[in-house]
This record gives sequence, C-alpha cells and structure tokens, in this order.
Amino acid sequence: NTDCIDSYIIEYGGTGFAVNETESKQEVVVNATGNTITAKDFYVTKDEVSSLTPSDVKDLAHVTASNGSTTIDKADIAVDTSKIGTIKGEYDVTFSIGKGKKKIDKIVTATVVDNKTVDAVKDIAIFANDITIDKSLVTDTTDYVALGNAVGQKVSDGSPLTVTVDSKTVVAVAGDYTVTYKVTNGTESTTLTVAVHVTDSTTPTINAHDFLIPKEDVLTADKAKDYADVEGTKGGKCILTLCFVTL
Repeated sequence: NTDCIDSYIIEYGGTGFAVNETESKQEVVVNATGNTITAKDFYVTKDEVSSLTPSDVKDLAHVTASNGSTTIDKADIAVDTSKIGTIKGEYDVTFSIGKGKKKIDKIVTATVVDNKTVDAVKDIAIFANDITIDKSLVTDTTDYVALGNAVGQKVSDGSPLTVTVDSKTVVAVAGDYTVTYKVTNGTESTTLTVAVHVTDSTTPTINAHDFLIPKEDVLTADKAKDYADVEGTKGGKCILTLCFVTL
C-alpha cells in the first residue's frame, strides 16, 4: 500500500519452479510520499510558554497533515512541546502522525522572545527581544533590528514581513531607553516598543576579601593582593576599595 508507511514482504517463487530454484523473501520499506506534515517555525513570548496548549502550538505553526489526498484533522496530529523553555532561545517542537513504523515527524523551531504585538485585523505580528548594548557600540548605524532579533509576520499564514526602526531614544550614555519597530502589511502598519539598556564597560569593578596575617609578617602590596584575593577590571575612572586586615 503505497499510501502508508510500513514494512512489506514481497515473495518470489511459487509452483512451477525448478528444483534448484528456491523461494525467497525480501523485506521492503515503503515510504509513502502521500503522507505529509507541513509546519512553520514560530515565535512565542517567555510569559506565554507555561500556558501553551497543543492546540495553540498547532495554530502558531500553521501545521497541516494529509494522507494521500485526504486531509488529516488537526486533532489527530500529535505535538511534543516538552522542549520549549521559558528562557529566550530556540527550541525544537515535533509534530507527528501515525504510530510505530507508520509514524512520520516534522520538527520546527520555536523561538522564545521577550515581546510581541499581534494585530489580527491588520494581519501583522511583531516579535522582538529587549536589548543590552555597551555605550561604545551606540552609533548612528547601529542595527537595532538585528540586535533585538526583530521579526515581522502575517498572522494568517506566518509569511514574513519587513521590520524597520520607527523611532528610538537611545544615546551613548549608560541608562535605559527604548526602540520602536514598525511593520507594514499593504496599507496597514503596527509598532512594537522594546527596552534598551545601555551599559558602560569603562566603569571599573574591584572585589577583595578581608584576611588574617601574623603580626610579624611584613605586608607588601603584592602580599595584600594575594591575601585579599583581589580582582578588578580596568576602566576610565578611579575606584577605591577597602578591606579589613586583622593582625
């Protein structure tokens, strides 16, 4: 049955064969090209992961399946969402139909992000992450679309839409700012605003621990650094850290 994935036995031989011709059997695995699953990679926010249902995931991935020319009901498509985590990143989601040797799988990627906006009426969805960037990298040409992994899609079928930066408040000074993305579908458009945290890597840091030494020991700068297990990062500013020494 070429409409079903399974193992079949083909027999050769039968009545009328000469004595020296033996009957033989060969196992053939038939991969039924009529059995298919289609699904798309999809996006979901961290806050949504814990409440996702199999039905939600099937809708987000726009999954369909068929056996030959017969459409398989979505309810009969199994989905494994156990690998989706609540931390930003990419995770595998497996859709399947059939059982045993008749089972076929389709693996797609679920990308977990910080933010989204979905406008079903305008048929626009935007997904993006909040951004952390050092002030030295803030320039007029900074690519905030790439930094925020911003993606635009049609809600109806998941097909891609172009994302642009509509506005931004970011300057090259440590602090908290915003970037607003814009996606257009035909004559309609929608925006999504994400947080941008600008850091200053030139600010030095230093860590040290209190320590004990014998009173007869002559304390030098190098010994003090070793005893205190001091660690620091260089920067453009001065910093002073005190620790207590007990003799």
